[in-house]
Amino acid sequence: MMLALALQLALAAPDDAELRLRQAAELAARQEHAAAFDAYRALLDEHVDGRDLRYNLGTLALELDRLGEAVAHLRMARRFDPRDDDVRHNLEMALARRTDRLAGETASSPLLALGEATPPTWARLAFALPLALVGVALCAQGALRRRWLWALVLALVALGAAGAGLWLARRAFEATREAVVVRPEAPAFKEPSEAAALAFTAHAGLSGRVVDEVEQLVRVRLDNGLEVWLERAAVVINP
Repeated sequence: MMLALALQLALAAPDDAELRLRQAAELAARQEHAAAFDAYRALLDEHVDGRDLRYNLGTLALELDRLGEAVAHLRMARRFDPRDDDVRHNLEMALARRTDRLAGETASSPLLALGEATPPTWARLAFALPLALVGVALCAQGALRRRWLWALVLALVALGAAGAGLWLARRAFEATREAVVVRPEAPAFKEPSEAAALAFTAHAGLSGRVVDEVEQLVRVRLDNGLEVWLERAAVVINP
């Protein structure tokens, strides 16, 4: 039966995603985890995406002990629905099985998940820029009335709001590009060169925000603030 389902998956029309999703689910229900994972992965490679697909891929990867892929797919599933308890539970299971433990690492929480799902740059700037404009307007009004103390205070508020907007925009960019180590082990370098000093050896499931890329290396800011360079082939990058 498993062979028949796999053959159907191979012969199904490329645009018949619903049928192929059902067939992949049948494979998973029959405990054919590897075949089901490959079936879901084929759909993802054809640009079919969503919470259910990512959740199934992450859960199956966890069953197959492919820890890095489990973390990567479950983190993407959480972006689609940050309040989903099933996704949160499986992601916490995957994170608990990681080898690496970082001092100062932030714990997974619904609030953090909501932060990761916050809309991109334009939405964050839409929150900060009006505050900056109000501050500038009040500053100008105070200056015209020669209320210098109020003008100074309001100028500082305006600068603070503008700075917060730029910081949030940067965080929004970084949050949308997250690298997860998928190899069992991967060297983490201090500088963008494979000949550079080794910071430590990273293991599957370790993740961080992508802040730079140079040739075949990716600069990643880990959850504890440490920045290292990882081989591009050793990680998967969530867009």
